[in-house]
Amino acid sequence: MNIHDDHHVDKWEQIIRLVCGAFLGLVVALVFMLRAGPFHPFMATLIVLGTALGCALGALYGGDRFWYLVFRRR
Repeated sequence: MNIHDDHHVDKWEQIIRLVCGAFLGLVVALVFMLRAGPFHPFMATLIVLGTALGCALGALYGGDRFWYLVFRRR
């Protein structure tokens, strides 16, 4: 796949990247917590915030490379 990241990213694209990345982080946190068992509410909050923030920042700064890394075929 040929990815070009040489274009200017405007505010709306940044917002969309952040929201979509955060949503992916919420889904990942939910799947993790359902598989790994019950957590203390404080720990569950840290997991949700950490994955949402990590994925949001990855999507914002990584752009298409982040999404390709997440969804690439193995």
